[in-house]
Amino acid sequence: MNLTKCSGIFTCLIVITLSTHGQTIGNTTEPNNSTSFETQTYFGFRTGYSNYHMTGSEADFRTTPYRVQFSDGSVDFQDKNKPIQWFTVGAIYRQKIYKRLAFQLEINYLREGGSFEAPPFGGYTLDRTNFVIDNLHIPILLNLQAFAIGPLTMHLEGGIAANIVVNGVELDRPNLHPSNIFNNPSVIPASVCGAEIAWRHQKSHYLLNFRYTNDLTDFYQREYIGTHYNLKSKGFSVSTGVLFGQ
Repeated sequence: MNLTKCSGIFTCLIVITLSTHGQTIGNTTEPNNSTSFETQTYFGFRTGYSNYHMTGSEADFRTTPYRVQFSDGSVDFQDKNKPIQWFTVGAIYRQKIYKRLAFQLEINYLREGGSFEAPPFGGYTLDRTNFVIDNLHIPILLNLQAFAIGPLTMHLEGGIAANIVVNGVELDRPNLHPSNIFNNPSVIPASVCGAEIAWRHQKSHYLLNFRYTNDLTDFYQREYIGTHYNLKSKGFSVSTGVLFGQ
């Protein structure tokens, strides 16, 4: 029995050695896509479309209808909560840590928030007000290759991010009572999840990424006579990009 096991192991070793030697010879004449799996470190960039909208007590307050009675009838007033649609662009660093699992760090430009717009008959907003912030969006992600079909791979990603505010909300102070107190943060944590389709070509990966981000704290905080009003931002992005293996 032991002799049979040893013979089997020895045979397997010979087959593996010959197979590896054959692949080495083959690689001298024709590139092999498997080299992309051997690459451990990638650098690249991404650019695309983003869509974010606002939630919170400030949004609830402004979008709740109120009715005004006139002699010839009544009119409902409320503001519209409009999302901000913009672009996003950034740089990517990816490091494989175990088989199909990789660590990923990014630095992106991201615009979040939205705006309130009064309807023709009027609303809460005395003057059109934008609640828009520009961020350096820095996610720390785990990227898992779920499956591969030839050069096409499907990835799942998730992690946390820090939004460093570089341009905050432009406050509508002239139209608000002086008793309002504002406390808008400069760093906003967020959760991040998404999926990615990649096409491998030699050491490069061409990406199509779908991502959802949910801020964990407010980007806008207002207090008026003991009542707190806040806004959070959440949304998605669709981007393309490329990673270059090192």
